[in-house]
Amino acid sequence: MKLPKHTSRYISFLFSDLTLQVAKVNRSGGAFVSFFEIALPPQLVVNGDVVNREGLTQFLMSVKKQLRLGSEWVVIGLPETKATTRSLLLPPLEPDEVEQAIARKAGDFLPFPVKDEYLDWMLIDKLPDGQEKVLVSALPKTLIDGFTQCFESAALTPIAFETASLSLFRLLPPEARKISLAIDVGQLTTVLILGLEGNIEACSVIQDAEDILGKIEKLISYYIKKKTHGQIPTTIYLCGENATAQLAEQLKSAFKLQPVFLTAGIAKLPPAKQTAYALLASLARKEVEPPSDTATINILPMPLVVRYREEQRKRFQTTMNILLLIAFILFIGVSVIPYQTIVEARKNIARRALAEPDAISESVMVSPATITLLDKLMKKSDRATKLVDEVFTVAPSGILISGVQLDTTAGEILIIGQSNTRGTLLSYKEVLGNVEGVTKVIVPLSALENETNISFRVTLTVKN
Repeated sequence: MKLPKHTSRYISFLFSDLTLQVAKVNRSGGAFVSFFEIALPPQLVVNGDVVNREGLTQFLMSVKKQLRLGSEWVVIGLPETKATTRSLLLPPLEPDEVEQAIARKAGDFLPFPVKDEYLDWMLIDKLPDGQEKVLVSALPKTLIDGFTQCFESAALTPIAFETASLSLFRLLPPEARKISLAIDVGQLTTVLILGLEGNIEACSVIQDAEDILGKIEKLISYYIKKKTHGQIPTTIYLCGENATAQLAEQLKSAFKLQPVFLTAGIAKLPPAKQTAYALLASLARKEVEPPSDTATINILPMPLVVRYREEQRKRFQTTMNILLLIAFILFIGVSVIPYQTIVEARKNIARRALAEPDAISESVMVSPATITLLDKLMKKSDRATKLVDEVFTVAPSGILISGVQLDTTAGEILIIGQSNTRGTLLSYKEVLGNVEGVTKVIVPLSALENETNISFRVTLTVKN
C-alpha cells in the first residue's frame, strides 16, 4: 500500500465549504487517474467540523461505492477555519526537544490547550545566528477525531490530514516563497497567506465574500507592518472556485499587486478548471511521511501513526522477502550452470571410459580402470573433474590417453598416453598450457627423442 517516497500517491478527499472533491494523481503528478466532485449534504460538516458523524459516514460510503474504492489509505484536506498555522524561532534543538519547546510556547498562539490539539511541525531554515525556524500546524482533536471515525467507519483509513494553507503554499513557485501573497477563494471562505523567506509567515481566513477587498486590504496592511518589516509584496497568487478574472483586476487596481493564477498542473484540464482544482491537485501530490519526519507536516492521531508505521514495516518486510526470493532464484540459476557443467564433464569422462582403446586415432580414450580411480578423486572436487575433462577435450587428433593420475597434495595431474608424432605432442603441450587453472606443463625430453609413435608422460601443475 505504501509506495516509495516521492512516488506515493493516495486517493485524496478535499472538503470545501459546500462540496467534496476526490482525486488521485499518477506517479508523475501530472494527470488525474481518478476524479470525483459532489455537493456536501447540508448539516454534515459546518465550519470545517463534523456535526453529523453518522450522516457523513453514510455519505462517504456512498462516494466510496461510486468510485469503486476498496479499503484504502486516504489523504484528507480540511478547511482552514479551525486550524492554526504559525512559524516560530527556536534555538538549535533535537526533534523531541522541538516538540517540547512548541508545547511551552503553545499558549501564546493556540486557541485551545496543547493537550486538546493534534499538531506537527517542519524545519524551514537554520539562521546564521544559530536559531531554527519551524512551521507549526495544529487542529483540534475533536475535529480530527470526528473525521477519523467517519472515514474508518467507511473502511477508509486516514494517512494524513492537511489544511488549505499548506496545500496553497505548496503551489507557489520557489521565487514566490521569498515574499508574496496567495489566496484560495472558496464559495464561502477565503484563505490568505503571506509567503516570506520560504515560509508561511502568516495565514488568515476571511469568512464571507462581503467586502472582501476591504478585508484583504486590512490583512495586507497588518502583514506589511508586523511581518515583512515594510517590504511590500508585488504579486498576489490566486486559485479556488471563485478566483475570477474580475477579482484579479480588482486586486490589481486596489493594491497595485500583479495577479497570477495558480494552476493544478493537470493535463487536459481547461484554464478555469486548472484554477478551481489547483488546491485539490496540490493535496493529491502531498508527500506523506510520519509526523516524526522533520521535512514535512502531517497531522495524524497517534493510533493511526502506529498503524501506518506497522504498514510500512510489513511493506518493507514484504519487499525484502521478494528481494531475497529473487536473489535466491538468481543464485540457484547461477549455481545450476556450473553444476550442469560438472555433470556433463563426468558424463564425457565416463563415455570415454567405455570406448575401446585401439591404435592411435582421432578418438581420445581412457581406460575403465583409470576412470574408477579418477571417479573417487573427482567426487571430492568439481574443479578436478573439469580439469580432467579439459585434458581430454583439448587433445588434438593423434593423441591417445591411456591414463590420468591426480596428486591433490602436490597439485599435479599426470597424463599417460601415446602421440602419433612429435609435432602432435608439442601441439598438445601448447593447448594444455592454455587450460584455465594450469600453471605449468612439463614434457620430458625423452618423450621428444622419436619422431613418431611416441609414448609420453606429461605433468600438469595446477593452482591450489
